[in-house]
Amino acid sequence: MTEQVKTPKDKWELQVTDTIKIQQFDDKNFVIQQLKEVTHPKTRETIRSYINQGYFPTVSKALDGILNKDLMVDLNRVSELKDYVREVRKAKAYIRDLMENL
Repeated sequence: MTEQVKTPKDKWELQVTDTIKIQQFDDKNFVIQQLKEVTHPKTRETIRSYINQGYFPTVSKALDGILNKDLMVDLNRVSELKDYVREVRKAKAYIRDLMENL
């Protein structure tokens, strides 16, 4: 049985949604990355790029971080507290389902 060794370019990655992923940063950290439109500093061109949203020691803590940072809550759909609670519950259910199927 041969052991597969990961190269730096072949880091572990979990696509959580279309715009959010968790990627292994090094052997002790995982990073949440969110796809956003940003302006390239030199060309002033608007591009879509993954932006780091935080570092966590485990995948489980990174998933909690996604919830804590409201990265899955669409604040444009929230006008009342009950709307916010509904969005948070939906995000928690999605994360819980994701964790059960890992």
